[in-house]
Amino acid sequence: MLGFRKHILIVEDEIGLAEGLQARLNVEGYKTTIAYDGSAGLDAAKKIKPDLILLDIMMPKMNGWDVCRVLKTDPKTQDIPILMCTALGQIGDSEKAFQSGANDYVTKPYDMYRLMDKVKRFVGDKF
Repeated sequence: MLGFRKHILIVEDEIGLAEGLQARLNVEGYKTTIAYDGSAGLDAAKKIKPDLILLDIMMPKMNGWDVCRVLKTDPKTQDIPILMCTALGQIGDSEKAFQSGANDYVTKPYDMYRLMDKVKRFVGDKF
């Protein structure tokens, strides 16, 4: 089947984790871009308009909640699904993620198979 690969933006300040996610998504056949802070993630999302954003919450320059709110209020990016990935697991964190506009929420460390299932749920197959 010919087509364009689905593009996933990873917004994560932990380099090892970001690169690990990128490697796994690339093996699965997805195209990926990494942004290492919230501000860079916001710029990248507006520029590339990915099919999905994997968004950390606690990052320098701009946190994930603020990035999500800005993206969800911009007509050019509001329809991009956002999956928040964070080490925060306190009661109320998932609710805050959803209130900021996230489509789903997973805590770290996460099961890679479960994460890939969520990715496929939002973007379908890689093409």
